[in-house]
Amino acid sequence: MPNQIEDRRSRHQAARLSILREDHEDVLAAWLEQYVAPEILENWGEPDSTNNPLAAYARQLSTPGRYGKPPKWRNLDELADELIGPGGHLERAGYSTKMQMVERYAIGCGDYLVRLDVHRGRLVLGLVDPSEVYVEASPDEPDRPIGIWWRRCRESISGIEGSAPEIVWTWDVYQLGTRTRPASYRVLGYDRGELADHSERYLERADGSFGPLVGKDAEHPYPFTYASGAPFLPWEMYRSVDSGRMWNWSECRGLHRGTLNVGTYSTYTSRAALDATGSTTFAWGLACPTDARIGSTGAPVQTVPITPGSIMFCDVIDGTQPNVKSIGPGVNLDALSAFTRGYTADLQRQRGLGGADAQKQAANPTSGSALYISDRQRQEYSEQVEPLFRLVDLRLVGKAAALLNAQNGTAYPERGYTITYYRIPKSPQQEKEERETQDWEIGRGFISRVEVYQSRNPGTSRADAVAALKQIAAENEEITNKERTNAE
Repeated sequence: MPNQIEDRRSRHQAARLSILREDHEDVLAAWLEQYVAPEILENWGEPDSTNNPLAAYARQLSTPGRYGKPPKWRNLDELADELIGPGGHLERAGYSTKMQMVERYAIGCGDYLVRLDVHRGRLVLGLVDPSEVYVEASPDEPDRPIGIWWRRCRESISGIEGSAPEIVWTWDVYQLGTRTRPASYRVLGYDRGELADHSERYLERADGSFGPLVGKDAEHPYPFTYASGAPFLPWEMYRSVDSGRMWNWSECRGLHRGTLNVGTYSTYTSRAALDATGSTTFAWGLACPTDARIGSTGAPVQTVPITPGSIMFCDVIDGTQPNVKSIGPGVNLDALSAFTRGYTADLQRQRGLGGADAQKQAANPTSGSALYISDRQRQEYSEQVEPLFRLVDLRLVGKAAALLNAQNGTAYPERGYTITYYRIPKSPQQEKEERETQDWEIGRGFISRVEVYQSRNPGTSRADAVAALKQIAAENEEITNKERTNAE
């Protein structure tokens, strides 16, 4: 069950996601309170959250990403077209559009989750923040979930007549079977501060009754199983790194803290810009017509309204030597702005994305592009993490098929799928060099045309590649025969 360590992770990932969603004013304000004295912070005004390196980093690496252009799904079984084809269940569930956000959050947060369900015959893909989930890990495979605890709100109706519904927090608990327990799906809630099984209040079974769903051969068995009878969790966890651990919440932590530091510097720079609009003047030994008021610091100040071009005469106070001292804007806005830009560029370079192009553009004070990430860098990153996303996507579509088959009586295949993601086009020179290398390797028998087809169409199975090449050869032969016939 959830523990103190998980609570710390949850709070950190909730703050991280608020930064990624650019809704982190409260997080930045709490950060400022830790490092800036209250009397100074009062003069700074509202926190400036407009400069957000973490969100920019995740957005650029996920644009267009794997899902900006819908991936191409394939399966040799024609029945799969209703699931993965145009207008199929995946498309109607918003797979391509939702997965754009999943990829962005996984890059910025380290992990993100998708929950699968079927509602009234339609596939539903729910995006769930990792801060709302506790995961039980397999003792033998620390990065494989065997249980999911999802914190969610439900509507509770008491048995008292006329009472209004109440919103309560519960845990939806999905657990695979182990040596000591069967697979189960339950809803847990709190009774006087203690966890208790509330399935009989909230979890509706197929026959209309309410209660837990447990085991394989029970009257109300665990419902999430493949055709073979093997149970699965109707969840998938997308990761940006494969660390061998369940969670990767330390990923991008430096960029997380750096973004809050950038917000600190930007807030101070904005206040300095306001202060630089005029000078502060001290006057003593003079009696002038003034308006008294209380300043922002709580101390009384006296002001003199001045019209440009006017001359104001003041009386000298007896026994004093009158004097006036002006203190000009005591900040260097160019230096402050340059420091903030340089700090932001350093954050990118520490992530391995500070190439020469980014450094050159960051040095230009008018470009505002210290967060620029080149196509080459995005291409390299995309190729690096693509196997992680492909593995999870293939599991997701297999689970979707199993859920739809169980609910709708369909017979979609659970296996045999391949997926090809959009890739950022290579430069003409890169394409030329790659073609020449492949032609040289084919000519010397180092690789086959099937391997070349697979490298040009990542995610394509060997069987699909062979079938595609046969079709190409047959079509080419047909065209050649027609041309020969016409020539004769």
